[in-house]
Amino acid sequence: MAVGGGRAGDRGGDLREGIGVLAEDKVPGGEPHAVVTGLVLEPSLVAGVRLEQPLWSPNADEFWDWTEKYIVEYAKMSAENRHLMGVFLDYENYAPGRTGNLYSLSYDDVILRKFAGARGLDLPELDGAARKPWLDEQGLHEAFEAFQVAHWRERCRHLRQRVDEHDPTFQFCIYPAPGTPFMIQATYPEWATPRAPIILADASTYGRPARYLPERESLERNRQLLIERLQTAKDAAVPFIYAGGIDPVVRGADPEFCGKNAVAITSAFGVRARTT
Repeated sequence: MAVGGGRAGDRGGDLREGIGVLAEDKVPGGEPHAVVTGLVLEPSLVAGVRLEQPLWSPNADEFWDWTEKYIVEYAKMSAENRHLMGVFLDYENYAPGRTGNLYSLSYDDVILRKFAGARGLDLPELDGAARKPWLDEQGLHEAFEAFQVAHWRERCRHLRQRVDEHDPTFQFCIYPAPGTPFMIQATYPEWATPRAPIILADASTYGRPARYLPERESLERNRQLLIERLQTAKDAAVPFIYAGGIDPVVRGADPEFCGKNAVAITSAFGVRARTT
């Protein structure tokens, strides 16, 4: 476990998982990030193809209302019970027909209307596949992206403020690290504080990187993989704790390998977690 950009939190540097589940990212070069609409059961817009996925958009009020309702209650509990250190948020896309993980830019009605309203645009009727091309043709896509990221950050900031009203040491653990655009551009800067560093849970080291790779090479590759992926958190320059993971259930992760894997993961960050 690596600690960067601040102390390990007022509760110490150990990683004790909180409660609560939301929704993930894949490793760079893996599956494309999911792009979803603003309403449950409406089609997602992925590479111009309309796909059905029962997912909320990160721009939908319903998504944030649900998120805030539970997490604020967890923060109240945390203030009274110091063994509850935070919340674990799983941003993996488990929906049928999954197209990636959560979240990248969304071209849903909610954010398009907000963007058009903010810029005084006359928004034409556009089906899902036509929205990104239209923004590109109008020279508006870069501004649209900045507008949406700012919207994400505003919602994340509001949630952090609500949590801090009850427990400013409450930590957000997001999975899997290093993260999607939503995670890196919005949750990193808004949920990480010196008193409550964000915890980044990386799934890339669960088992052997290749089925028939010998043990020694597998352990070294996992170690190097974490060192490489940790750089994203360092570049963000926010208080963080980076945690590699092991999973005895995955193929090739026998008990002996898992034990050695845990040691290799720790050695990627030094013999012990570093606090500053």
